[in-house]
Amino acid sequence: MRKLLFLGLILVFLGSTTALAEDSSESEKTMETAMAFMGAMTGGDMETMIGLMHEDMVWQNEGDLSVPWIGPWEGKQTILEDFLPVFGAGFQTLKWESEDAFASGDTAAFFGKMIGRATNTEQETNEFTWALRVKVKDGQIILWNWFEDSYQVSKAYHGIGGLLKEGTSITLRNTLQDPGEPEVSFPGLFELPDNAFDEFAT
Repeated sequence: MRKLLFLGLILVFLGSTTALAEDSSESEKTMETAMAFMGAMTGGDMETMIGLMHEDMVWQNEGDLSVPWIGPWEGKQTILEDFLPVFGAGFQTLKWESEDAFASGDTAAFFGKMIGRATNTEQETNEFTWALRVKVKDGQIILWNWFEDSYQVSKAYHGIGGLLKEGTSITLRNTLQDPGEPEVSFPGLFELPDNAFDEFAT
């Protein structure tokens, strides 16, 4: 009886060891695929990128739907023809740092910091943290799930909260004035000359 129990424990241990080895091998391949895709993307190697994209790939990025590159984008052709051209023209990455990464089975995760610029307003984001969840199927990327500070990206796209540039004109309406009266400049609300705050513009 003891011999049978001992033999059973050995078989369980060997089975667990084999499963761990297989999972480790799959994790390594997943990380290699994810890193290869990321390297091709940052290096502008479209041929490698296309080869690593599954036909059913989903590019998942959530945020302000008025920002034209916000997804989700489903299917390889949709990503290549609709998403990438719009994103490439609309957003510039000024700083990109990957700080941590790990893989488990068919899934890899990355974490880091970045700064970007919306090209329509030329406004930069503050530095923010990002995260990425990648799933691999048959040696190709089937999910690229991107997490970012979408509020920062939205503000940059809409030109909200940026520093004033020299020559920028701001006009406000006093909520107590008659709707028919003309708008006045911001300094004018305080009976100051229009150039009162020019020294603070950058």
